[in-house]
Amino acid sequence: MFCILVPILGHAEPTEYFKFGWAPFYSPNLTVDEPDGSAESSEEFVALSAVAMFPFGRDNRWMANITKYDFTLDASRKDVGQDVKSITVAGFYQRRLRLSRYFKPWVGLGPQIEFSDKTGRHTIDADGFLAQKYSDQDGISYAAGLVASHEWQLSNHIDVGVNAEYLFSISDAIEGGSFGALLLYRLN
Repeated sequence: MFCILVPILGHAEPTEYFKFGWAPFYSPNLTVDEPDGSAESSEEFVALSAVAMFPFGRDNRWMANITKYDFTLDASRKDVGQDVKSITVAGFYQRRLRLSRYFKPWVGLGPQIEFSDKTGRHTIDADGFLAQKYSDQDGISYAAGLVASHEWQLSNHIDVGVNAEYLFSISDAIEGGSFGALLLYRLN
């Protein structure tokens, strides 16, 4: 019996594979949790984002991404303007929702750690002149995120997809919603 089962089990195809790739996105309301007041939001296209997906079980996976941010928030009388440069590392637990035969999106949540430099922090007066200057900030911040994604197989090793995400700042981190594309290479 053992001689029959081993070759059959050896040819069993897994349903999911390790994937990694590029994940550019657009954020219409990117901002930071500002400790010295409020901060304006900014529209940004972020091209430097890498993603990896690690399946476990039939409908579960871990999704990790590394993103480089570089944007400027405008100052006003009440909003602190600043230049933000940041590297973020996020990890999400995702669960596949089997809504129909062809539509099975992944949804999940997870933490994010951010290594950032926020420089040129200031407010301006009604005439546009410098009202107050704040010290630069650098360090580690934390956020939590919600994510939803869906992929389609193009070939034996290439998948494309869409991704939507919202980050909630826990400690002076980047926050806001985004949506983007996924270009993934599948190892099988």
